[in-house]
Parts: sequence; structure tokens; C-alpha cells
Amino acid sequence: TNDIEWEDEEAVTSPRMGLGSARVLVADDDEEMRSAVTTTLVDEGFAVAQAGSASDVFRILQQATDESWPEEGLDLLVLDHRMPGTTGLEVLTLLRSAEWR
Repeated sequence: TNDIEWEDEEAVTSPRMGLGSARVLVADDDEEMRSAVTTTLVDEGFAVAQAGSASDVFRILQQATDESWPEEGLDLLVLDHRMPGTTGLEVLTLLRSAEWR
């Protein structure tokens, strides 16, 4: 089962193709900023999941990989550069090296 909470499930299941059907993960420790970005993307028709930390990013990516990658996986990752603990740049470095699994 897919436990990732997408903000706009209709966009995920829509048969239409194009950018509006893309799945986006927004990662930001600032809840207001994360919410604003999510709202904007959902209003544009994107399906959006949210992460408040690097560990949330890795949990969601692992779940997407285990359950549905690449057919229904993530299309775009929007990362905050300055998250506490592991920064956005460190997340990218880890993702590129595949050490996060």
C-alpha cells in the first residue's frame, strides 16, 4: 500500500499527461514556507508530499522506491538549502551517492 500522503490525489490518478500530473516532494523545515510552496504547486495541479526534515525526505523516498518506483515514484524534489542537521545540499550528495538506502 502507498502510505505517502499526496496533497492532491486526483492529480496523481488523473489520466492526463504533462506537468500537472507530476509528483513533487517539498522539503523545508519552515512549516509556513513548506505550506506556501505546497499550496502553490497543488493549485497548479501537482500532487505534493511534504517533508520537514532530511530524515523525512529519505523515509518518503525509500517508501516511493519500495512501493512504486519508477512507475509512480517522485518526479521532482524541492529542497530547502538550510535545514537543521542534514542540509539540502547534503541530501543531494547522499542521493547521488545512493548511500541513503
